Amino acid sequence: MWLAILAALAGCGGATSHQIITDYKGSLQGMVVAPPNGARDVDTRIKPRIAWRGDAQPPAVFSVSLKYQRQGGDFDPVRTRLERLGEKEWQLVPTFPLSSGTLHAIVVTAPNERVESWFITEGDPVYFRSAPPTEPAADADDGAAFEHTIYYHPLPK
Repeated sequence: MWLAILAALAGCGGATSHQIITDYKGSLQGMVVAPPNGARDVDTRIKPRIAWRGDAQPPAVFSVSLKYQRQGGDFDPVRTRLERLGEKEWQLVPTFPLSSGTLHAIVVTAPNERVESWFITEGDPVYFRSAPPTEPAADADDGAAFEHTIYYHPLPK
């Protein structure tokens, strides 16, 4: 019994990044990510997915990971298991529910490519401020707005 408790406390299981090898020779262009970029109030039990639909093909080799923003602005990895759902579809299964009210990113990298898709989990709102607000509390931004754009950038060779 104590061994099981120690194993649970140690956070065993899952990995911080997964490398995927496919029979395709595509790219990250055309990849679909769920939850979609900029999603808010995402369930903390979400299992993020990546997929290529139709004629779109994944790269021969790519990596996928999930990260979250800690208090103070630094990012840490989330331990996940990888499950294959179909020919060109995978999901990340976090080993524990995600933190509520927290900014997360699904990060997919391939040679010379990188895509990040951001979302916020349900729960108390997250405030990102480098300094205390200068306006009175009644006029301060409530932190409810969230906007983020995915930019596809092939990395230089």
